[in-house]
Amino acid sequence: MPDFAGMTNGSLYDVRMSVHDTIESLITRLQLQQHPEGGWYRETFRSSVQMSIDALPKGYDRSAADSRCAMTSIMFLLPKGIRTRWHRVRSEELFVHHSGDDVQLLVHEPAERPDGDAAIEMLGQSAEAQFQVVVPSMWWQAAETVQGPHGFALLGCVVSPGFEFADFQLTKD
Repeated sequence: MPDFAGMTNGSLYDVRMSVHDTIESLITRLQLQQHPEGGWYRETFRSSVQMSIDALPKGYDRSAADSRCAMTSIMFLLPKGIRTRWHRVRSEELFVHHSGDDVQLLVHEPAERPDGDAAIEMLGQSAEAQFQVVVPSMWWQAAETVQGPHGFALLGCVVSPGFEFADFQLTKD
C-alpha cells in the first residue's frame, strides 16, 4: 500500500488520476460498456456448442429458439466505490479474479428479494480471498471492490448454460 503521508494535495490528486487513467485505459483496451447492474463489461466468448431447449432445467425461456449456447464468458471491471445492484441469473456463474483489488461478493439464497442475511465471499488474490467463486443459479448477488492500492477489480465470469438477458433480474431500487 503506498504511503500518502506528507504528500501535498497536488501529488495525492496525481495518484488518484493515475487510478482513473488505469480504469479508463482498461475500458478502452477491453472495449467495455456499462453493465445494467453497475461496472463495465464485454462478452468475450459465446460457445458454438448448443444445448437443446428440452435439455435446459425448468424455468428457462423455451420460446426464443430451438437451442441455446452451452456457455458464455465476460470480462467485468468494477471500479472502487461502485456497488453492483442486487441481481440474479438463472444460470450458474463462475467468477474468476484476474487483477486489481479483492471483491466482496454478497450472495443470498433464492427468495423474492434479498434481505440482510447475505453470505460474504471474498474473491481476489489476497490470503483471505479465493481466486474463483461460484454463484448458484437464481441466487441474489451484489459486489463491490474492497479498499486496496489498485482502485478496481478485473474479473471474468463464465455462465452455463450461456447467458441471455432474459434470464437476468435486477431488484427494483
